[in-house]
Amino acid sequence: MFKLLGISEEKKNLLLLLHEGQKKKETILLAMGMSRQALVPHLRLLEQNGLITSQDGSYELTGVGKITVCEMIPFLETLEFLDKTSNLLGKYKLDFIPSNLLERFHEIGSLELKEPKLSEVHEPDKEFMSTVSTSFSVITTFLYPTFPDFTSEMMDKGVKVSVIINQAMFEKLKTDRYADFKRLVENKCSDVYLYPEDIGFVSFSLTDACIMFRLLGENNGFDNKLIMACNQNAVEWGKELFEYYKERSTVITDV
Repeated sequence: MFKLLGISEEKKNLLLLLHEGQKKKETILLAMGMSRQALVPHLRLLEQNGLITSQDGSYELTGVGKITVCEMIPFLETLEFLDKTSNLLGKYKLDFIPSNLLERFHEIGSLELKEPKLSEVHEPDKEFMSTVSTSFSVITTFLYPTFPDFTSEMMDKGVKVSVIINQAMFEKLKTDRYADFKRLVENKCSDVYLYPEDIGFVSFSLTDACIMFRLLGENNGFDNKLIMACNQNAVEWGKELFEYYKERSTVITDV
């Protein structure tokens, strides 16, 4: 990838090494695993371009070099993330994610793909739900048949439940599951919101420790697969995504 951009792997590694701090040439040679003859041209070119400076046999990043590496690191993280997840995410639509969060999608880190058994397709994922501690948030275009039961159980334990639905789901709940819907809206431990536009995914769920997607394929096809990430960076990213949709929604106070 870096060769395509005109940046050699050696120069990239050298800049990242010096990002750690000033290094003597001998230390650089050892860390890079290169001969002195092979290393010198890279040092010279980076110095000529104002990215590094040398004094008494030691090298360090210049101000411009530090800026360059600070900009380069997120790009490298994104490339690494895409390399690991392109096969997993390549067939799904991600345009529901706002641009500022899409640019930081790599922050989610490692993703796990799960395919529920046929007998469990209409049930919440037990592993994911086990990570609920103080809060459970979901943006969804469908509800599991057992949704009223497990949300009531959580709210009885003091768990804060936040639900964002679209207009179609709002009308369906009022018509088909009025009593359950009314109970959810009126519970002091829950907040229910109406998102005014189409939701371009099946569902997004957030607990204290994990996030989980159910996405639509590029042809808008439904996919039973669950995509999970369980780490603090993923949770913080997920909170921002939920807030994005919440800010554009209207709280439902009465049905």
